[in-house]
Amino acid sequence: MTIRNCHAKHGNSENNPYICVCGCQLSGIAMKKIAFFSKNLDFGGIEKVLIDYANYLSSDNEVYFILGTRRGGLLSYLSPGVGIIELHAEALKQSLFRLVDVLRKNRFDVVISGSESCNILLAIANCLIPKRSKIITSQHSFLNSDTSRFRHEVLLPWALKRSSLTLCVSEGIRDMLVGQKIRPSKLRVLYNPVDRAKILENSKKEIKDYGDFLVFVGRIYEVKNIPFLLKSFKIFLESNPGFKLVLIGDGPEMDRSRQFGEELGIGDRLVWVGATSNPYPYVRQARALVISSLSESFSTVIVEAMCLGKTVVSTPCAGPMEILHAPEYGYVSKSFDDCVEFAGLMDYAIKHEIPSDKLEEYSKGFDSPVSAGKLGSIIDEVTGRH
Repeated sequence: MTIRNCHAKHGNSENNPYICVCGCQLSGIAMKKIAFFSKNLDFGGIEKVLIDYANYLSSDNEVYFILGTRRGGLLSYLSPGVGIIELHAEALKQSLFRLVDVLRKNRFDVVISGSESCNILLAIANCLIPKRSKIITSQHSFLNSDTSRFRHEVLLPWALKRSSLTLCVSEGIRDMLVGQKIRPSKLRVLYNPVDRAKILENSKKEIKDYGDFLVFVGRIYEVKNIPFLLKSFKIFLESNPGFKLVLIGDGPEMDRSRQFGEELGIGDRLVWVGATSNPYPYVRQARALVISSLSESFSTVIVEAMCLGKTVVSTPCAGPMEILHAPEYGYVSKSFDDCVEFAGLMDYAIKHEIPSDKLEEYSKGFDSPVSAGKLGSIIDEVTGRH
């Protein structure tokens, strides 16, 4: 394991990876020593959220990312003030004892994890050191009935109960965890942050002119309900033949989804952009953002679209419903499988767009300084240091 740089950017000693070349110990440089734990920094919503928090908190604290592997398209988003500790482990389960060693030697004031796997591994590692760190776990999604019952009914509740607090990205997630017998006093609702300034700046990049189009942003996999979206869009085209659907993202269902689009006869109206770290120019030029998911705990892309004044059309997932307060800030369908209804809602949205200034103002409540400031207060509560 190695530390790529310390908070003071002095570089670490070759003889001792926990001491800077200038001789300073890596503990006690800043007000609080905070670490975020993630497998890597590949493109993903959880990773993006943790980066936003780390960047904001690094201005007043000593902040690190503990990564299984130092890779990912989001690495460039990290502030220079955030250090990286690499465990050199492709599989998380292979990193357990290296993580134990890092926790034991660094004595962080608090360690924050994002994914369920990281929550579980961090809780196990923390139990294996004599002087334990305070840990904050976070739950970003609803439990998937298709995955291991042992993981969700035994391991995850065990891990959350051994954390100081668990962050819930929506009220719906909080209610779910209460149902899992996690004490309400150990749960805090904290909406995902969005960096409004960076979104606005990045949205100015020039892209190809696609004319009128709707945009989808997300991972292309089963939960995103892409076949439903494509069938709905085909119906939408009957009254809006000049439109295209731009899909930004990649995933295991990409090839199958593209083939299905061809089978529907709308392949020439679909633009598959693939994964990108900057979807904002596409969102800015789109007429509306569409969310077709079967499940969303909190859809960060909805708030990002609002930053750019864009109307949103979504299926009735708990997270989007909590954000949109339909029809106040966007439109939500009544079902997940009625293509005619969803097509009609998309048609209605482009003809009755929510005022952009209203959406932009509403998005300010999710801005990174606001959410990160709330996380800072939660860290103060957990550590007892203000």
